[in-house]
Amino acid sequence: RSWVQRHTGRTLADLEQRYTLNQLQRFEAVLNRHGRSLRMFASLLEFGCGEGRLTRYLFDAAPEAAIWGCDVRPEAIDACRKTLPGGRFFLNRPTPPLDREDGSFDGIVSYRVFTHLSDPNHLAWLRELARLLRPGGVMLHTVHSELYVRRAAMFSPHSLAKYGFPESPEA
Repeated sequence: RSWVQRHTGRTLADLEQRYTLNQLQRFEAVLNRHGRSLRMFASLLEFGCGEGRLTRYLFDAAPEAAIWGCDVRPEAIDACRKTLPGGRFFLNRPTPPLDREDGSFDGIVSYRVFTHLSDPNHLAWLRELARLLRPGGVMLHTVHSELYVRRAAMFSPHSLAKYGFPESPEA
């Protein structure tokens, strides 16, 4: 048994599922505060879907929506196509544009994708995703928080470089 199983009684997969569902619940909570819900979307894009960690739960959270995902990694898109046949997945380049029509989606979400982008690329993608959003649509994006950066600096300062942060968040 792993350390996680010995100390929590759960597998790493169980904890990852719980964490992912918590993120989806946070999206829903933000929408609810504005009189909306994931269930209201007709088309929903997960930008930077990876292997579908969050996307797999969107089918239940937004059962009437056409679920889309895009990622820069071909192997991630292949994995989604194999394991999530109800979705529509496509490869994108590291920089805009996406090969989709203006107003293609009424909801766009991303989970920590913008943490990995440079400031200019971050802004370029926000403009591009706004182009793809239907009038009245909603975008929800998460990034690592300042609290995350402080914890990483304390417990794993070497990990900050991959996000472009100095080893000390004070720098």
